[in-house]
Amino acid sequence: YYDPLTELPNKSLFFEDGAKIVGKEDDTITACLFIDLDDYMLINDTHGDDVTNKFLQNISYDLSTLRSDNINIYYWGADKFTIIISGAKGISEIKKITDKVQSKVSSTIKVNDESIKVTCSIGVSISPIHSNNINDLCRDADIAMHQAKEKGKNKIQYFEEYMKDVIITNYGMDQSLKEAVNKNQ
Repeated sequence: YYDPLTELPNKSLFFEDGAKIVGKEDDTITACLFIDLDDYMLINDTHGDDVTNKFLQNISYDLSTLRSDNINIYYWGADKFTIIISGAKGISEIKKITDKVQSKVSSTIKVNDESIKVTCSIGVSISPIHSNNINDLCRDADIAMHQAKEKGKNKIQYFEEYMKDVIITNYGMDQSLKEAVNKNQ
């Protein structure tokens, strides 16, 4: 359940832990953060796998310094991380932690005497506001993260219900276009 490169729990453990954490009946809120490193493929293509592996290890270490009883950090794969924040008393607490996460990731990292500027896009969904199910929270945070990227990267975007409608509409149009092309219309 741990990724050997980053030494962080992987997405299998994310879903296992999330199922236990999300939806507890108390006065607190839980947030799911979906983090994507901006321009990761460009960095990988420019510097190669050895450098990007060290780069991922550095980011993982920096993120792990935020770990606590209420902050669980996971490596999703490739250039993505997820975080579950539990036991928060309000949205302002979630925002403070999310700002710290962005600050930890968005920095200049030295790898093999090379300085690499890193930024990230973060999507956030909140239980019980958006869902009491870890699968839905993860999907919604992922949707919000893509909105952050569309707004110019290096942004934090909180999920809003209309975002799901946009995805569904775009998917429907995409499927209709593919069908029309296949039928030579």
